[in-house]
Amino acid sequence: MKKALRGVSHCLCALILVGCAPLQATSKATADTAQDEPSPTLSAEISTSPIPPSAVVTLATEATTLPETQVSKPAVTAVVRGTPIRPLNSGQTVTIINIQMLDPTRGWAIGGVAGSEDHVLITVDGGGTWRDVTPPEPAETKDEPAKVALVHFLDAERAWVTYSHEDIYRIPHPAVIWRTEDGGETWQASEALDFEGVAEFYVPSIIDFVDDLHGWILVHLGAGMSHDYVALLRTTDGGIFWERAVEPGGEYIQLCSKTGLVFADTQNGWLTRDCVGVMEGAFVDQTSDGGQTWSLTQLPAPKSAPNLLEMPSACGTSFPTLFSPAFGMVVVTCLKLEGDVLTPTEFLYTTMDGGRSWQTNPFPGGALWMLTPDVGWALGRNIDLTKDSGNSWTKVKTVNWDGQFSFVSEHLGWAVARNEDDIALVRTTDGGHLWLQLEPEVTLE
Repeated sequence: MKKALRGVSHCLCALILVGCAPLQATSKATADTAQDEPSPTLSAEISTSPIPPSAVVTLATEATTLPETQVSKPAVTAVVRGTPIRPLNSGQTVTIINIQMLDPTRGWAIGGVAGSEDHVLITVDGGGTWRDVTPPEPAETKDEPAKVALVHFLDAERAWVTYSHEDIYRIPHPAVIWRTEDGGETWQASEALDFEGVAEFYVPSIIDFVDDLHGWILVHLGAGMSHDYVALLRTTDGGIFWERAVEPGGEYIQLCSKTGLVFADTQNGWLTRDCVGVMEGAFVDQTSDGGQTWSLTQLPAPKSAPNLLEMPSACGTSFPTLFSPAFGMVVVTCLKLEGDVLTPTEFLYTTMDGGRSWQTNPFPGGALWMLTPDVGWALGRNIDLTKDSGNSWTKVKTVNWDGQFSFVSEHLGWAVARNEDDIALVRTTDGGHLWLQLEPEVTLE
C-alpha cells in the first residue's frame, strides 16, 4: 500500500492564489469550535508515561567538524561544501517533528531542538531514545535561514533526505538528495539538482519511492494566478541521477495547488490538486509512464449529493492512496458558501478499476491514513476508524491537538501532537482511545 504523506507548504497557498477570487469565509468547523476550544496545552488530552530503556542500535560515529564534505562515489554526485549540521548531544531532549514507525520498536523521524527540523533520527525502542543519523548536509550560516529536511523512509535501512530553507526564496546551492542504504550509518549525495533560471523559490514537498531504485520528488518553483509551478523529477538508479519528468511550465498540471503525489509501481501514479473554486469539479491526474505524461480523470458527483461538485462549491482532492494501479482511494473536500460561512463536505472515493468507476462514501474529515485496504483512520481532531474500506466509520476519540500520525497495527500508533506552540510525541496502544506522552531524548549508543 502506498499513501501520500506530505502536502504543500501552507506558505504557498497565498502565492498560488494571487489574482484569483476564491470563496472568502470562515469554515463552519472552525466557527463551531472556536468558542469552546480547550486551552492550548497538550496535557489536557495526553498522559505522561516514560518508556523503559532498551537496547539501541550502535552506528559508526563520523567526524562532523571538517569544513568540507565530499562524496567519493560516481563522478556524477555533487561535492557538498560546508560544515555539516552539528550532531545532537547524548541525553539531550529532542523535539520530534515528523515520525514514521516501521514496527513496534523501529522507526525514523525528523526533529531537533527548539523546534528545528534538520536532524534525521532513528529509534529501536519505540520512540523513547533516538540516535542522530543526520547526513553531512552543510549547516546554515549566520546569514541564512534555518534548514528543513524532507524525507522518505522506505524501510529500516533505506531512506532519502533533501533540504530546503525556511525562507523559500533562498534556493540552496547545490540542492542534493542524500540516500542511505545502511540505516543512516553512511550517506551518499545525488547529483546537484539544477533549477537555475526557472526557480522563483524552492519548496520540495513530496519524495516517493516504490523500491530501492525508482523514486520521484515534487518541487515547487513558482506560483501566481492560480498556478503552482512544479518540477517532477524521477530516478531509476536509487537517487544518484534525477531527470525531469515534468518541467515547470507548459503542462496543464501546473494549474492549481498540488496536494498529493503517490505511485503504485514504477509506472502508475496519482497526483491530486485543489483549485479552491477557480475550476469547477474534482479530479485526479493519472500517469502510466512513470510521470512523463498525465491524464485528467474527472470524478463523478456522489449519488447522495448530485450537485456537490458544481459551482459555487470549491472542491479539491487530497490524500491519494494506492494499493495497486487499479485499487486506490482519494478524499474529495468541497466548501460551499452558506451566508458568510464555508461549510465543508467530504467524501471518500474508491476505485477498483483504475478510475473508470468510483464508489463514494461520506468521510469524517481530517487526513486519510490506511493501514490495510480495510483498516484505516480519518485523522483530525476527531479520530475515526474504519474496518471496511471506508464504507462506515466509528468515532474513536476527540482530541484538542492536531497530529501527524504513524500506525503499525490497528492498536499501536504514534503521533506528533501540536496545539499552537505546544508539541509532543505521543503513543497509543488501544487504537487512539488513550494517548500517552513520551519524553524522547538522544542516545549515542
